[in-house]
Amino acid sequence: MLDLDAAMTGHDLHIVTYNIRFVLDRWKERRLLLLQECQLAGAHIYALQEVNIGGRFFGQLAWLARKLRLTALEAPGPLSYLRSLPVLKGVLSRANPLHVAFLDAASLFNDLFLEKILGRYVQTIFHHAILGPLTYVGLGSAFTFGTLCCCN
Repeated sequence: MLDLDAAMTGHDLHIVTYNIRFVLDRWKERRLLLLQECQLAGAHIYALQEVNIGGRFFGQLAWLARKLRLTALEAPGPLSYLRSLPVLKGVLSRANPLHVAFLDAASLFNDLFLEKILGRYVQTIFHHAILGPLTYVGLGSAFTFGTLCCCN
């Protein structure tokens, strides 16, 4: 974990933030560019928006953490709220292997099929009052969409 006191003593603290656009907009083509930019930045902290969180094996979180050799701290959007409810806290915990497997499955599904299913209509669908939430939950995006903070 990053020791901020040590990092700040006589040194600059470098923070990089990117909106990586989830798994849409040709992620497979963009991911190597993102990796290259992160490596060139040499930051202490990377704050990433619209990340496909996933479980242990799939998702942008797992891929970036492996490639950049960083400690990743996730904040999946709706899951953060659901995990705060006492009745769901244990069920939706990363310590629960079934939950982690579900996150991996939802993440892999979104990675493989989301852009193919939604195509060029993604913005129209996600901003529609009814279709947006239905699609967001129905395709599993609600469970894997979030922000990510990675630290050296």
